[in-house]
Amino acid sequence: MFFDAITRESFLSRYQQGPAILRQAWNEVPAEAQTWRPGAGKWSAHEVVIHCADSETYAAIRIRLLLAEAEPLIVGYDENIWARRFDYLASDPELALQLVGTVRGHTSAMLARMPEEAWGRMVGTPTVVPTGRMTGCAAMANTWRSTPLRSGEPWRRGSVDKP
Repeated sequence: MFFDAITRESFLSRYQQGPAILRQAWNEVPAEAQTWRPGAGKWSAHEVVIHCADSETYAAIRIRLLLAEAEPLIVGYDENIWARRFDYLASDPELALQLVGTVRGHTSAMLARMPEEAWGRMVGTPTVVPTGRMTGCAAMANTWRSTPLRSGEPWRRGSVDKP
């Protein structure tokens, strides 16, 4: 993908909107449904918000490695292990939302200062390129908006999968 000035500005604009989309979606989930899991092995909205904070901080480092290092080593992680090991349900979603906003804001400002040639380094690295979405987090936020979770249907009917 070629990142001309118009494309870069469009990506950055959408990238900057991610934390607000996540916060709005979280605010739409009824409090009593926030820890509800839609099935075995699935995450609750609470766990997704905490994951987004971990994912955002790690993505910020990946972007910096890619832009600064001659031969960056970009590695993944197992988010399910992190969720268990770091007890996502014991974490504060408000702190996580603040962290996502702060890290995204800091990274957005850095990306806006990058010269055009730096953007060429990001092409071909789809897990790092700032596509204007939160790689799973915005998708989850949009899912919350389009499912019965908002109205509480599943957890009100007793089909609750509590952590």
